[in-house]
Amino acid sequence: MKIALRTCPDLATWSCTHTILLACLFAAPLVLLTGCSDNGFGMVRVNAQVSFEGREFPQHCKVYFSPIEVPEGLPKRPAAGRPDKEGRLSATSWKKGDGLVPGTYEVTIQYYDPKPGADLTSDDGWVGKSHQVEDLLIEPGMRGPIEVRYTVPKPK
Repeated sequence: MKIALRTCPDLATWSCTHTILLACLFAAPLVLLTGCSDNGFGMVRVNAQVSFEGREFPQHCKVYFSPIEVPEGLPKRPAAGRPDKEGRLSATSWKKGDGLVPGTYEVTIQYYDPKPGADLTSDDGWVGKSHQVEDLLIEPGMRGPIEVRYTVPKPK
């Protein structure tokens, strides 16, 4: 008389599909808790449109968001964004386009113009300029994306 010992699950019938399903079962809660997170700081996505009066858009431009004040318990995390050729950007604090922590931000547009006749492959071939625009307030609980427009006035 033979006695068959059976294990659970029967490894002979265990498939790759079972392994994947089991992995998904354990991974799903982790993704829900961390993958779509805003770091727990109530991040608000901010998209900006930057334009320059009376001139072409510069080759090198970046917008900086410097925190002035944030609600208690939140980090004073600066952010920045590099506009594309049409002047569009998304503010980045930690991950590309993740936005800003609630608070009040000083906003500065920094750009570089070539020096006439200079070697543009050298750092000395460029003149750095900046323009500060009005402060940006991101209130706790705001829903993004927030759309803002900034214009750098014509040089005097």
